[in-house]
Amino acid sequence: MGQDSSDYQGHFANYAEYSKTFRAWMVAYGIGGPVLFLLNKDAPQAIAASPNVAWIVGLFLTGVVLQILLALLNKWAAWHMYRGALAMHLDQQGDTECDYHNLSKSYRRWRFINKQSWIDYGVDLVSVMAFSIATWLVLSILLTAPKGQKENVSAHPECQMTPSTDTRRSFSLRLDSSATSAEVSSSGSKGRQH
Repeated sequence: MGQDSSDYQGHFANYAEYSKTFRAWMVAYGIGGPVLFLLNKDAPQAIAASPNVAWIVGLFLTGVVLQILLALLNKWAAWHMYRGALAMHLDQQGDTECDYHNLSKSYRRWRFINKQSWIDYGVDLVSVMAFSIATWLVLSILLTAPKGQKENVSAHPECQMTPSTDTRRSFSLRLDSSATSAEVSSSGSKGRQH
């Protein structure tokens, strides 16, 4: 325990980095998750037709808003902690322009809030639950939605994967109309070249 007590700054720096990374991922998922779902061509209509659309939107927004509010709370707490600690330092140095007595009330309040780790845990837990439920609802819609007519939706029609007539269940990759195509069998061995 002796080594840990002398390395408290290193432990805090480690915690702060993980906290910052986690918060960034949470906000990114809360915004990027819905965007990824909506990139599926059938998803917008299926989600919009779902009776759970308000829940899905609400849960994703709840997770993002909670993370932003927590970041703001932690930012304000850190500012007041810094300001109060600086005021105490300046007061001890005999700085007469430092308004330590007024700052000390604010410092004590924010110090109390800063020590309440359950706030971070609670907000993170609710955010993860909100994102998880929203994701589950979207996936259940997409996985049970009736599929439209299957068609090849390649962004580049000159590069399409089409089933071959070969009985070995191989696929033919057509690079463009003038290039040759190569067959690769489903077993992974290379077939003949045309």
